[in-house]
Amino acid sequence: MALLLWAGGMAFNMADALGAGRSDITPRASLLLYVLYGVPLVFILARARRERRMISLIDGVMAALLGVLFFVHTQSFADRIDIDDQAMAHMQRMFDIQNLCIAGFAVVRWVAGDAPERRSFYRALALYALSYLLLAFYINHYTSEQSFGAYNDLLIDLPFLLLAVLALRQAPAPGFVLHPRLLRLVQAGGPIILPLLLLVVGTLVVDHARPLAVTGFVVATLGFGLRSTLLQIDLLERQAGLDQLARQDGLTGVANRREFDTLLLAEWNRARRSGTELGLLLVDIDHFKAFNDEHGHPAGDRCLQAVAAVLQSTAGRAADSVARYGGEEFAVIVPGSPLSGVLALAERLREA
Repeated sequence: MALLLWAGGMAFNMADALGAGRSDITPRASLLLYVLYGVPLVFILARARRERRMISLIDGVMAALLGVLFFVHTQSFADRIDIDDQAMAHMQRMFDIQNLCIAGFAVVRWVAGDAPERRSFYRALALYALSYLLLAFYINHYTSEQSFGAYNDLLIDLPFLLLAVLALRQAPAPGFVLHPRLLRLVQAGGPIILPLLLLVVGTLVVDHARPLAVTGFVVATLGFGLRSTLLQIDLLERQAGLDQLARQDGLTGVANRREFDTLLLAEWNRARRSGTELGLLLVDIDHFKAFNDEHGHPAGDRCLQAVAAVLQSTAGRAADSVARYGGEEFAVIVPGSPLSGVLALAERLREA
């Protein structure tokens, strides 16, 4: 998308150079597309990983508004080129800043890549952005007085040819070993890039586009806050899932040995304090090894799942806890029940 926007800017430049465009629209359209060229790049560089759709939408809105603010500020210099000798230098400096930000963020992402495919992607983007930064700086500052069609114009092809070569290469990018804390710092700090740039560029345009600058401040603040809230919800849900996995047997879905130890200790202490009864049943599947050898491990797994489901449904009280003790052994903790009740439950389990 970024390259299409850049090519669109060149197309308007070509139309203007050939006299086929409108003098009041074509230069503005060209400048707008050159500015928007950086929006998809900054968008992808600000993201630590693939996010949910709502977070992507928030990032997209902030990146688009950043492009608009940047264009408004750059256009304010373009409008004064005929009356201000420094306007062209200021506009060139704005593009230098845009290219420098893209190259700098890309290099940081490359160095802090946490997976080979992501490292290869950011390596290609970083090398392209660095080469584009240098060549665009040379063309903008040292050949800007030349008309279109000079041999210097061929230089701008080089970053795109380099990008094509990097995109076609299959070799993984070399890895950099960062300290884990530094790696997490880069990943966690990525999402602040967009709102921070939005605040900075909003400050630049506050004098000549105050409503747009205020919009940038509001979107940056609310966008980052909403994004952080959604990300926190994702982290809490993921943590809850991990906590559940830590307590649950992955095959049968009942409590695992670690959770069984925790539950038994808690019920034992409660029974000692209150003086109530505590029952413990150990359930073993007869001839399970012979069954497993004859029918195979998948059938044995289905057997374990079926037995666990029967035990859990038969031990119907909410206080009763079923756990997989190990192998084909299960345990049932029965608090607050007399011996007769525990024996009756054991018989029901056996029959089931």
